[in-house]
Amino acid sequence: MTEAMHFVLIVEDDPALQSVLRLLFEANGYRVVVADTAARGVHDARLYNPDVVIVDLGLPDRDGVEVIRGIRAWSAMPVVVLSARTAETQRLAHLRMVRMTMS
Repeated sequence: MTEAMHFVLIVEDDPALQSVLRLLFEANGYRVVVADTAARGVHDARLYNPDVVIVDLGLPDRDGVEVIRGIRAWSAMPVVVLSARTAETQRLAHLRMVRMTMS
């Protein structure tokens, strides 16, 4: 019997980080799709219905929070947030925004 592979959607615009994340997940048996914009991320989340979404907050077309809001409009799938933002106030503000979208 074969094991079902988990499916990960990575929403990240940095090609180097995309490659590293893809390599790490695929090396551990995950199926991976990468989206490089917020719009593509929301589209691919609906299209593929992944087990988990990894979202960068700094995307070229919209803030990653918009991706989470778009997903939360129809799904409670797990979302992991990536961010290079170092200010604690910025991180807390984004977590509050994410929490509000879930309410």
